[in-house]
Amino acid sequence: MLLLTFFNGYNFGMRPLETDSDCQMSRENVFDQTLQKCYSKEWVRSNRENEEKKAEANIKDWSCGMCGEIANNAMELLCTEHEHDQEAFIIGESCLMEYLKHNDNLCPISNHKECRFVKRKEVRKEVENLNVMCPRQYQLEITSPSQQQHITSGVQQRLCTYVGTIQSMKDHLSKSCPLVPLKCEYEEFGCNEPLFQHNYKAHKSARAEMHLQMVLSHLRKCQVTMKKMQVMNDEKFEALKKYIKSKEEETNALQLQSEDIKIEGVQLATKTCREMVKVLPHINSLKNGRDYLLVQENNQVIRLKNNELTCFKYGIYLLGENIKLTSDCDKDHGERGHIKIKTSHLLITHQSSSIDCSGLGYLPDSGPGKGGKGFRGGSAGHAAKGGERIGEKNGAGGDMYGEETLLKEIHFGSGGGTAYGRYSGGRGGGIIEITIDTQLESYGSIRCNGTEGTSEWKMNHGGRGSGGSILIKFTQSKNTLTQTFGRIECRGGGKKRVQRKGACGRIAIYGAEVSPDQILKIEPHPFVQSKEEYITNN
Repeated sequence: MLLLTFFNGYNFGMRPLETDSDCQMSRENVFDQTLQKCYSKEWVRSNRENEEKKAEANIKDWSCGMCGEIANNAMELLCTEHEHDQEAFIIGESCLMEYLKHNDNLCPISNHKECRFVKRKEVRKEVENLNVMCPRQYQLEITSPSQQQHITSGVQQRLCTYVGTIQSMKDHLSKSCPLVPLKCEYEEFGCNEPLFQHNYKAHKSARAEMHLQMVLSHLRKCQVTMKKMQVMNDEKFEALKKYIKSKEEETNALQLQSEDIKIEGVQLATKTCREMVKVLPHINSLKNGRDYLLVQENNQVIRLKNNELTCFKYGIYLLGENIKLTSDCDKDHGERGHIKIKTSHLLITHQSSSIDCSGLGYLPDSGPGKGGKGFRGGSAGHAAKGGERIGEKNGAGGDMYGEETLLKEIHFGSGGGTAYGRYSGGRGGGIIEITIDTQLESYGSIRCNGTEGTSEWKMNHGGRGSGGSILIKFTQSKNTLTQTFGRIECRGGGKKRVQRKGACGRIAIYGAEVSPDQILKIEPHPFVQSKEEYITNN
């Protein structure tokens, strides 16, 4: 049939039994597979009643278009792509499912998607009512030429004389067939001869000497294996002794190195950021870029892993001018920036240096507080509703979302709305989370601001993005050092007095006191939980 040209060579028909190492698997599975896959034409023809009752043309009508055997649980393809073909495409259910599984559900005729098929009930019924001999008996005859002449000299000499419909065969195989495959009790020693009820006792008697040799050979192999394992264990034991000795030496070296650290460690908990800068370079066991981050050069951009916790156990020190610590997110492809830092100290010495995730939030026209599109784009919301210009054709300001503590949920800033179909809105601010053990001394800034939208002079203007989120936590309950916060911002895009500016984001500070003078440099007004409250609640 046409369909055979599309088949990849799977053999779904009845197969002869294998021998030796493959025999055991075949004895257990081949007969069940005979009734699951398509049926062998030779098996069906072996019963003369079928030759007399059914013309060869009928057998052709029942043929599976993939394996060429008689279709088991016949299916017919009904795809619209070939609905005008005059010939019906009949395939056995197992063949079809196997093909679709290995070919991404593409139709086996023309490789198009969404292959459609239905059960061919009349073909199924005709095939199920065919009379056949026991498949185990048939398998025995085609795989045992030495027995075939004796077995087939008369029907009564067959080991299994059952003849019935294919539909009744499963019940016969499970309940009454004398050719149920058996395992030799010496199988684990290598005996894999095919056995049945009729030849089991004769096999044990005839193969007694062979079984004895198999057991002796197995014992000899075990003895050789045990000797090899003993040698290997001796070698492993010596290797383990060397490993333990090397680890003891490493441990002693680390203990010697840690003496200085331990001495300094007692003081590190109370040292200020400035004192740490003087001490760290002289501790040989600590490495810049691994244990701490100290940057003295001007005009540096340092990118931290996005949305992963970055730990500098002994502090971050930005000593140069115009240093920017930011996320390594793929901003050009819309990835949002989220910095997570855990450190003992954080020092930013110049006002031009910063930790900055501004414009790394949601893209224009996206986010839970996105601005509406219009003649003038609406600005995004976050801690408040986004700004908007009065007028039906102008985009609405974005909705308010999130919660002030930033512990239950923490959000990126949303994007502003597009104006006039071509002037994109601003992008929202990103997220910065910082956990500090000892001291924050910042004279620079920590920012997650939203950005401006694009515009055409004063006529059309994309909505501004909203500010993101900044969460700062101090962990040491007995810390008495002064905390200097510098400028912290989660402002929306746009100038302070612009009517349609983006909404501010959210800032939360835990475990430290924030003086009124410092509050003036933080926008928007932060949620603050004092050291005592933070300790009590955590």
